[in-house]
Amino acid sequence: MNKALGTLIAVFDGNSWWMPDTLLKLVDYMLLNGKKAVTGYVHPSDENAELNPYVVLQQLEYSQGLGISRCAQSLGNNVLVVSGAIGLNDADVLRGILNEKNIHSVTEDLEITLEMHERGAGVGYVSIANGLRFAPLSFDVLWSQRLRWFIGWLHNTLSIHRDLLLKKFWLTLLFYTPFYPILRLINIVARLTSSAKYFWVTMATGIARRRADFKITFLIVCCKTVFMFGLEL
Repeated sequence: MNKALGTLIAVFDGNSWWMPDTLLKLVDYMLLNGKKAVTGYVHPSDENAELNPYVVLQQLEYSQGLGISRCAQSLGNNVLVVSGAIGLNDADVLRGILNEKNIHSVTEDLEITLEMHERGAGVGYVSIANGLRFAPLSFDVLWSQRLRWFIGWLHNTLSIHRDLLLKKFWLTLLFYTPFYPILRLINIVARLTSSAKYFWVTMATGIARRRADFKITFLIVCCKTVFMFGLEL
């Protein structure tokens, strides 16, 4: 990092790739809005037809988390994570953090972004800057990833950067305090309810009249329910 010569440093994971105009959009947004870091929209993919159910579920999750939540965060300079999959940083700010702090959580992108907030650096989000990330294709890999993210969130919000609780706008506190997992549990209940409703409506309308169709429909609903537990927890 200390060998970087430019004023901006782009960061992306080894399993991610950007659209041809992504870097230009990130740079334009960052310079026009005076931000020290900016992130964009990440689209989970399997580098194929994207029919894998795990990939589809992650696409739904990202469309909510990035398409709604992060847009709302950006309105008040409360973007909490410059994703490792797509990020542009001011070189001096990023270099200063890495040289002065011991980054030691399992979610280093969250830890670095929160440290930027500690230093009063503006962090933005631009939805039209798009990147793709190779998504987990099995439950074991997906569960391990989400468990690591949740552990990192707890470590950062309740230990490393707990002092931010007293600095951020009250709505943002929902993403820091124990209210966050409570909201996720509420989301799980909502998904279970919608899954059950979908199943019974499907039966009532006769879409699954044939035995084979019924089995497929039932399997899809069960998988959706189980997978969403993994995604939400």
